Parts: sequence; structure tokens; C-alpha cells
Amino acid sequence: MISPFPGGGAGRAAPRVDVFIFWTAVPRDGDFGKLLSRLDENEQARAARFHFNEDRNAFIAAHGLLRDALDRIAGIRPWRFRQMPGGKPVLDGESGRAPHFSLSHTRSMVAAAVGWYGPLGVDVETVTDGPRREDVAGLAFSAKEQASLSGLTGEAWNDAFFTLWTLKEAAVKATGQGLSADLPGFAFALSPPRLCTPGPDGSDPAEWQFHACRVVNCRLAAALRAAGPKAAFHVSEIAFQAL
Repeated sequence: MISPFPGGGAGRAAPRVDVFIFWTAVPRDGDFGKLLSRLDENEQARAARFHFNEDRNAFIAAHGLLRDALDRIAGIRPWRFRQMPGGKPVLDGESGRAPHFSLSHTRSMVAAAVGWYGPLGVDVETVTDGPRREDVAGLAFSAKEQASLSGLTGEAWNDAFFTLWTLKEAAVKATGQGLSADLPGFAFALSPPRLCTPGPDGSDPAEWQFHACRVVNCRLAAALRAAGPKAAFHVSEIAFQAL
């Protein structure tokens, strides 16, 4: 089990956020049956509704990875989940202090963020080229964010776009707002990644900490709603055999 305090020992002040990633393309399709058995009935029913195997496998892997991440952080136990009114998943029926978590997946990668210090959000997206990226930026990004993209072209523009997008998605996942959030209503700066306006729920930017990185062909961002000492974000890959 990973200690919530870097270096171990209760009383340490520095928050730690662990982000575990897993590549869904590595195992064969048949291997996902074992992982599916770890999911609860509701999750298994949701998995069955996916039309494409790639999407179904990504969902199964994401929820299996989340259980593994929670086991590593808080110890093995039967994990049960429920959804808040806005759709944010939380642990159900847990007595005492429970870890915060967030989950994201694309067809190629899943990510689970777990920590003890405050609400979390994580988002991962495959970096692709597309003619509609400018349209999405015009609808979802603030004027400040659009201005930060205006001097960029090609790969630099694409990478900045996905960095901003994953940061915004991670932030609204942490607040639990999801699709109801006013995405153009708050803005990020990129160097380093930080809020330069109040957060998606009107919160003080000083209450937030962020981590953004590129992992092969994916962009990942994690958000922690916790003021105070600088958080240590640890990103590590989990092999399929370890789940």
C-alpha cells in the first residue's frame, strides 16, 4: 500500500496524488473477461451497452484500474460506488476517511487518479489532428485561452489545444460539474499550468493545483482542489498482468 505522505509517516504536509495509467491495446480482447468479473453489476451492465469492442474494453480497463489504484492507496477491500447528482462517482458506504479519485479513458489509454487531500479530476485524450479543433476551441475556450493559441501553428498549436482541453476537463471533474460547466467561463495559463481566473465553480485559483504531461501520443492532466503545500503528482504505468 502506498503511503499518502511522500516518504511515509503521518503528519507530513506535502500532498501526494498518484495517477496510474494503463494501455488498453496491450492485452488481447479475451483477457478483458477476467477484468470484467471484478466490476459490480451496474458497471458490467454499462459495459455491455457499448457497441464497439474498443470502447467496451476501455471502460472495463478503466474501472478495473480504478479498483487496483484504490487497493494500492488505501488497502484491498470491496469497493462500491455511487454517482452524485451531477454524475461524479464517489465511494459508497465507506466508513471513516476515504480517498478521493477520478477516472478517464480513451480507446488507447485509461487513467485513474487517487489521493487523500482534496477533490481530484483527471483527463486523458489522444492527440490527433482534425479540422474541427479550431471550432471546439472557439466554443469551449475563453478569450484568454484562444489568444494564447493564436500565435501557434501545427504541432505546437495541437499540443497546446489538448493541454488546455485536458486541464479544463480535469477541473470540472474535480468539481463534479461535468458537462454542465461553463467551459469558456474560466481560463488556464500553460507555463506552468494554472488557473488565471476563478475556477469553474467560482473558486479562488489559489485553491487549485495542476499537473499536465504528454505520455506517448496522449495528453494527460490532473487537478487537485487543495490549497497549501505544493502537491507531488506521481504518474506510473500499471501492467495488465498486475491488475
